[in-house]
Amino acid sequence: MSNTVINTLLLLTIILLVSGAGYYLTDVQQTQELQALQETRRLAELQFAEAEELLQAEAQTEQIADETIRKWRARYKIVPAMIETPDVIEYLESLTARGFEQIDFDLKGVTRTASYSYYTFTVRGTAYFTSLYRLVWNLENTRELYHVRNLSLRHVDIMDENPTTGLERRLSMVDFTFDLRAYFGGSEGLSAPEEDLLPVPRSLLPASAPVHNSFYPLVRTELPPNDKGLVDLSKATLLSILGKRAVLEDASGVHELTEGDEVYLGTIVDVDPINIVVRARLTRGQTTEMVELRIDRTIQSRGADVRVQPIDNNDSDRR
Repeated sequence: MSNTVINTLLLLTIILLVSGAGYYLTDVQQTQELQALQETRRLAELQFAEAEELLQAEAQTEQIADETIRKWRARYKIVPAMIETPDVIEYLESLTARGFEQIDFDLKGVTRTASYSYYTFTVRGTAYFTSLYRLVWNLENTRELYHVRNLSLRHVDIMDENPTTGLERRLSMVDFTFDLRAYFGGSEGLSAPEEDLLPVPRSLLPASAPVHNSFYPLVRTELPPNDKGLVDLSKATLLSILGKRAVLEDASGVHELTEGDEVYLGTIVDVDPINIVVRARLTRGQTTEMVELRIDRTIQSRGADVRVQPIDNNDSDRR
């Protein structure tokens, strides 16, 4: 075999070996390495995504924790470990010392749960609406944890004796009833000592006084009793006028009145010494009117005569 053939065979062999090695390196080994790298990259991306989710979850958890801590530190209610029914009654009596005609407390029982316990009372009575509003406001908004439920109100007029004059008077009040829960025995840590609790800004609480008394009648079919013993112009006699002072007489005696003085159903607004007339603004039910009390000159020689009448703008005496 000639050298040329041998060299050609050797060259072909080398080419085949190089090609085989190149094929192995390119299509076999590098493919496996590429797949391994791609798998490694995929795992890295999954781990990165998982890390991002964990970071987001951590941020959300931290936000929830901060909000919970903020609310916990802002709490202002007290749930005592133990409270007796006399303690509740004493507290209620301190809130109802004024403005209540009568009030009764009826203990219905005690309810115990895994987290807390509470007494249930039925409270009923008669009071001024503003006094009842103040009671409910204190129960719902002060440190102690009380809960008012099923509140029912009804207007009522109470007739009793004016302690100053001894005369009968009419009081516009409300009959009421409601259920009251007094909480105690909370879980450990549920209530901090009072000195550790934050003060509550008044601006965050509801109004401590009612804006409007819906149970006070605007119109009455009957006039109120004269429990203050004021001068009733319809039953009084005008004796004379001295300067800006009017001298009147009724069944209880002689009285001196001047502008601004209170009379039954109204107020003196003018004492006129020239025309010898007393003018007053009276309110009867829904009607407010100006009236005059005068001396009738035609019978003055026989004594004073009373004329109480609405003011007429065309009255000849005023002209």
